[in-house]
Amino acid sequence: MDVKRVKIVEDYFKTKAFGMLRPAGQGFKYPYLDPGEQYLAQLWDWDSYFAAEALMSICEYFKKDDDFDYEEKRAAVTEAAKGCVLNFLDIQLPDGFIPIMINPVMLEDGLWIKEHQSPGTVNQHKPFLCLSALSVSRYCNDYEWFDAEKMVKYLDYYKRNQWHERTGLYIFKSDYMIGIDNNPSVYGWPYGSTADIYLNSFMYMELCAFAELLEKRKDPRAARYRAEAERLKAAVRRECYDPIDEFYYSVFIRLGENHKGIIHSGMPVFWNSLPVKLRHVSSFLPLYAGIATEEQTSRIIDKYYLSPEFLSPYGLRSAAENERFYCLKGTSNPSNSLGPVWVIYNYFAFSFLLKAGRIRLARDLLDKITAVLAADVEQSGKTDECYDPNTGKPIMGKSFVSWNALIIKMYGDMKKIQRMIKLSFLAAVFPRGTGCGTGLGGIRGSHDAAYLRRICAGVRRCRKFRKPSSTKNAKICNSAFFCCF
Repeated sequence: MDVKRVKIVEDYFKTKAFGMLRPAGQGFKYPYLDPGEQYLAQLWDWDSYFAAEALMSICEYFKKDDDFDYEEKRAAVTEAAKGCVLNFLDIQLPDGFIPIMINPVMLEDGLWIKEHQSPGTVNQHKPFLCLSALSVSRYCNDYEWFDAEKMVKYLDYYKRNQWHERTGLYIFKSDYMIGIDNNPSVYGWPYGSTADIYLNSFMYMELCAFAELLEKRKDPRAARYRAEAERLKAAVRRECYDPIDEFYYSVFIRLGENHKGIIHSGMPVFWNSLPVKLRHVSSFLPLYAGIATEEQTSRIIDKYYLSPEFLSPYGLRSAAENERFYCLKGTSNPSNSLGPVWVIYNYFAFSFLLKAGRIRLARDLLDKITAVLAADVEQSGKTDECYDPNTGKPIMGKSFVSWNALIIKMYGDMKKIQRMIKLSFLAAVFPRGTGCGTGLGGIRGSHDAAYLRRICAGVRRCRKFRKPSSTKNAKICNSAFFCCF
């Protein structure tokens, strides 16, 4: 990676990201995270989860720097990350409903209560509440600070009000505040007519997160939520994966509603859903969530991620370039995810590439996003919400910090994975008995032992490489290792 560009991005987020911290007050009982300078005292569901992930990573990334007050910042981030969850739980309604966003006006006049009472149109807090609690609990090694019963009520509300029994999938009630604002498989569709792949991917992660939180408390209900997560995973694979296209899609679920009485009674609609075949970045989320199989993941990366319709010179597009809805217009209501490059979607791609052992692809993607953000910081002193995939220029959302700060987590993850692979590489090339390693037998994990074996085999086939017999030849291994990247 370009060292100068990385330094520009590091220096920017090292200080700027902590501007998301907000104290209690204005109706908020607890400190929280506000995603960017253009917002005024707003707490959002999935924004706060990824903002907290970014800030915790930034604390660890810079902890050894002399000019970084690690203990103070770590404590502030932990308190605010917990506060995001506690503020949402604090305004939960008796039926379990929690709103998507909180601001002082809502808290003062009870707007979320009035909206919730409107018939069947308001979506609940997207599935990031348990994920947020798990993330900060792991960070501070404390799993007792929140009310688990409120989370049970929150998940029960989802099951009663936003779950489609026939498919086993979750739905949005409307296209109001759906995370990916103009997600083409929900936006503009009849309300409740599709089961969205974004919602179901993160709901799977949410159920897994709550199961882990309960396991840490030795709560026997953990098994129930593990089982629910597995059933949802099976439903997503069954209903949303299209074996013809070899891709995941959202699905249309309102089938056969007009068939009543004797008309068409000889053959009722017997299929549960039909794929909404729109090539959008949300279709990659089963890879990030851990729903896609290894074979599916590999095929989707090769067939779709690497296609020029998705992968641009400046990162992964939010929609395939040759889709009829492809658009690069800068809009704020809704924010546009029909083509522009967003850091958050590229973070998802970077993460599933690492998990799949596609390290070089992950590094190349990180290079692209670094170049985009560094250029924006150099030219404007700020970062934007999204960028033009053809030029790398900003499109919309000046002074947007939020999940853009995940770039620092990406740097940290890349450094970590390279250290792991380097050690594994040395162990593989220096087998047991050479005095230089322990072999590959004990190596397991996300860096993909099979992938490492392929690298090592390729190096051994190199005519200039001779199998080392002592630690003196470690430099040969190091050089060969870096050639693989």
